[in-house]
Amino acid sequence: MKSANSFNEFAEVYLQQDLRRMEKVRRNLRKTWWWWLLLLGFILLFYFFVVQPVQLDQQEGQEWYTKAAYIGIALLLALGGGMLIRNLLIRQFIDRPRVELEEDYKEKVIRTLLHFWEPGFRYDPSQYFSFEDMAASGFFSAAGTYYRGNDLIAGRRNNLNFRICDLVVTNIPDGRHIRRAQEVMFCGSCAVLESPRFFDVPVYVFTKGVIPRGELRLGHHIQLPDAAFNQQFTVFSPDISEASYLLKPNLLKHIAALKYAATVQVFITFYQQYIYIGINSGIDYFELNVSRSLTDRGWLYNEFLAFGHQLDLMGNVQKNVSIWTVAAFSRS
Repeated sequence: MKSANSFNEFAEVYLQQDLRRMEKVRRNLRKTWWWWLLLLGFILLFYFFVVQPVQLDQQEGQEWYTKAAYIGIALLLALGGGMLIRNLLIRQFIDRPRVELEEDYKEKVIRTLLHFWEPGFRYDPSQYFSFEDMAASGFFSAAGTYYRGNDLIAGRRNNLNFRICDLVVTNIPDGRHIRRAQEVMFCGSCAVLESPRFFDVPVYVFTKGVIPRGELRLGHHIQLPDAAFNQQFTVFSPDISEASYLLKPNLLKHIAALKYAATVQVFITFYQQYIYIGINSGIDYFELNVSRSLTDRGWLYNEFLAFGHQLDLMGNVQKNVSIWTVAAFSRS
């Protein structure tokens, strides 16, 4: 864990120039001078498509309904031209610079700070988990479920590999329910951690009252001796013995710590050689916020601190999985 002083010193030396340059671009994004161009364009369109045709109609002495039709068509053309100019200006002065700034921010700032925070981390800002990973976790593989993500980070902790990314999962209604709005099922961090041992059957731990829409082999609903844990979480597995032996009090304590706020939902699957953890917190780490100054290093440090804390919580679950299995003890 890096201290705030060391973080600020590093940012001062290696990032200050880039942050100041990006801050100028961010401020330009929030300026509205281009609206004057839009207003000028709309005035010109109104003059050529509305004022001029009306003057010509008055000179030619046409019927009133003909004049009204001309004026209506002219207004539609003026409004359509104004919307076209507006869209072109937004694309030129807002959308394109913002996309370039976001890419620059992740490459120059986030990548550099992650390397400082943990030199062994590998970072790919545009990648996220594959469909195979999601299907193996059983979290979000049901029909009509779509997901997008970014900020894939990979590395090693506790001598075991891990991958983590930001993920947003939505459920898009089919043709029979086309009027229903898209439902956001998950927004937060999802991790795949290498397990210290192999699990023949899946063991699922979910926040109580919430079950992800995936291809799950739920099996039995298991009540653990820890009543406080049972009030917050639900456990399922086809093998009661496997789940009961795995979920010892020390591991339960670290699983409960993942739910660090009342609104946070936790999804965990222990299956084969991996531990799949989803934390539905509504937080998307390392995203550019154009309403906040990029020179505010305190905010950057707090974001890295929160991400590191979440990664530590996941690592504690990984570290406290027993390497022994029920089968090993039954053979003895």
